[in-house]
Amino acid sequence: ELTGIYNRRGFLNTTQEALDNTENIDRYALVAYADTDNLKIINDRYGHEGGDFALTSCSNILSKVFSDGGMIGRIGGDEFAVVVVVDEVEAHDKYQKLLEDATNELNANSGKEYNVKMSVGMTLVKIKKGMQIADLLDKADALLYKKKKTRRKEILKSELEN
Repeated sequence: ELTGIYNRRGFLNTTQEALDNTENIDRYALVAYADTDNLKIINDRYGHEGGDFALTSCSNILSKVFSDGGMIGRIGGDEFAVVVVVDEVEAHDKYQKLLEDATNELNANSGKEYNVKMSVGMTLVKIKKGMQIADLLDKADALLYKKKKTRRKEILKSELEN
């Protein structure tokens, strides 16, 4: 309810239906797994209002970037997932750039003294009969884990400028 997107069950059901749709066989599924960076730090410093702002901001960014048919869900506390069926193999780079631009725009205009960011693992796979969403999410989550290992732990805009 907070984020206005699918919950875990709704997301898994909807995305599995898309993968099972015979019209999507041999098209591509771009699967992204995103984690709100430093949510605990934001909650500790700015309270749950700050945490809610970070979560709704991540949801809004994903909804904006994947507005062209993306299925978006909040999978767990600070984790989100996206599946969008596409025809072009260049989709990965396109969406990565759109996510970066939308995040930068949010942080430039939010009026908050902290940044809201996400680590995102993204994979592009050709849809085949019998494909399971859980397997695709595992692949994207493994890529997310690699990115999380290199992220900064600071959130304040002023400290990032130094």
